Amino acid sequence: MTRPLHLCLIMHSTRSDNLGVGALTRSEVEILRGVAADLGRTLTLTVIDWKDARPA
Repeated sequence: MTRPLHLCLIMHSTRSDNLGVGALTRSEVEILRGVAADLGRTLTLTVIDWKDARPA
């Protein structure tokens, strides 16, 4: 049995007002899921968001 892959995406954002930033994060997640599946490995992924400055 192979060990699961544990990865962390630091300084990514899934809540940004800039939709391109969110799209890039989602794209990276999907790429990593695909790589793990191709390798037959389980993937545990953590995304560390930052809070964008938003107008009050």
